[in-house]
Amino acid sequence: MDETDLILSKLLLFNSRTPYRALAETLGLSVNAVHKRIQSLVEERVIRGFTTRVSLSSLGAFHIFIHGRSEAESTYSILEGLGGHESVYWVTLAGGNYVYVGAHLREIQELPALVELVGETGRMPDATVGIIHEDFSGKARPLDDLLQPLDWKIIRSLSHNSRKATSSIAEEVSASTRTVRRRLKRLIDENLVEFSIEWYPSASNDINTVVHLEPGSASAEGVIGRFMSGYQPNALFAWRFSNIPDQIVALLWSPSMNKLRELTERMAGDKTFSSTTPIILYAGNLYETWRDRLVTEKASPPRSGV
Repeated sequence: MDETDLILSKLLLFNSRTPYRALAETLGLSVNAVHKRIQSLVEERVIRGFTTRVSLSSLGAFHIFIHGRSEAESTYSILEGLGGHESVYWVTLAGGNYVYVGAHLREIQELPALVELVGETGRMPDATVGIIHEDFSGKARPLDDLLQPLDWKIIRSLSHNSRKATSSIAEEVSASTRTVRRRLKRLIDENLVEFSIEWYPSASNDINTVVHLEPGSASAEGVIGRFMSGYQPNALFAWRFSNIPDQIVALLWSPSMNKLRELTERMAGDKTFSSTTPIILYAGNLYETWRDRLVTEKASPPRSGV
C-alpha cells in the first residue's frame, strides 16, 4: 500500500458505502483510478469484505479493549481461542508476547466473564481492561422501535456487501427502490447502521504499530487531537478509556522501518505526550460476533409451529 491506498482505506473504514465519485474527489483521482485501487486492495486481501452492521449506539453496546503481555509459549493459539467468543471481534499479536483484544458487549455485566476468558485463554494474568469512551450509556429506545422488519432485511442484504446498488437491495427485499432509498437515508441520518470494511493492512507487508501514549500537560482529548492531526496520514486510530483516562492507545501505519523510526522519534520529542511506547503488530484476525448473527435472526421470518 502507498499513502493514497491508506487514505482510501481510511475513508472506506469510516463509510464503505461512499460513492466512487466522492472518493475520487477527496483523493484528487479519477473514478476509474479509485475503482482500480479498490480492486487491487481486494485482490491483495488487504480488504476482505464490505460490511454493514447495526451501530453500537442503537444497540446500547459497550466497546471493550483488553491488552497485556501473554505468558503463553506460543501466542498463535490465542487467536482462535479468543476469536471463538461471541463478543470478540478482533485479536492481534504483537512483539514482546503482547496481545490486543477488542470486544463488543451487550451489557457491561458481561465484562467480568470476558476478562476471565482473556486471562485464562490468553495467559494474560495482568491484562489492562479499557472501556472505550462513548457518548452513550445505553440505547434510548427499544431496538424494535428503532428498526422495523424491512430495515432488518435491508441491513442483512448489505451485511456482506455494503456497496450493493439500491436497485439490487430493492429486488432482494421485495420493495421499491424509492422505499429502500428512503429507509437507507433514515438509517444513515439517525446513525443506526455502520458501513465499514474488513481491513488487513498487514497483508501488504506494511508495518502497523500500537503506540501507548500518556498525556503530558494536555488533556486526553488534546493528546488524541495532536496524534490524529499531527501524524497524518500515518495515524489510523486513537482510543481513550472512560475507566483509565490517563491511558491512550493509538494505531500507526508506516511503509518501512525507516519511516516508523522517524515517526516514533518525532513522537518521543513531542511535548504533548509524557511517554510513548511503540509495539509492532505481526498477526491478527477479525471475527463475526453476536452483532452479525443478530441481523440474520431479526431479518429471518419466524418459524411456523409444527
